[in-house]
Amino acid sequence: MKTPSLILNQKNGLKKGIVTVSSKGVSLVLIMALAQISSPAMACSCPWLGRLEERAVDSPLVIRAKIVRTSGFWPRKVHSVRGEKYESYKSITVKTLEVLKGRAAPDTFTLLGDNGMLCLTTLLNTRFTKGGEYLFVLETDQQRQPISLCGEYWAPVQESVYRGQDSEGKGYEATLDDLRSKLGK
Repeated sequence: MKTPSLILNQKNGLKKGIVTVSSKGVSLVLIMALAQISSPAMACSCPWLGRLEERAVDSPLVIRAKIVRTSGFWPRKVHSVRGEKYESYKSITVKTLEVLKGRAAPDTFTLLGDNGMLCLTTLLNTRFTKGGEYLFVLETDQQRQPISLCGEYWAPVQESVYRGQDSEGKGYEATLDDLRSKLGK
């Protein structure tokens, strides 16, 4: 038996009307609908891989760098916190100031940010400022790469102190000298 189950009301050549499907078709439609609803939530599901020091020990390259260029904003990707709006850069270009771990790194890196579905760090214009100094834990020495969200892969640096947050959002401070000693520098 066929029953009305879905009403189409779309543009681009599709006609308005009722689509009838069998009970097997209803199950398929429901599975597809649930997959569409759950996929954005599942797009960024990853375990916390640790604070910056832990990531630094496990990663091949750690640099101290300065942001020299920011590149465009993601369209319609505006964050609002307490009424203030922030936008997300598509990428940032950083100049290597120091290699804390790994072999000689390229002079500059382009680090890619999140568009809301990639499980990457969101490069908010309030967190990443041109001229600002940061630590970055990188997975390769490729000049163009993403910054993961599944752990702490970056932290701002001021006067030889970097400030980070753990998985519960608690802030902490540590010195570059402490990190250097943990990394054998």
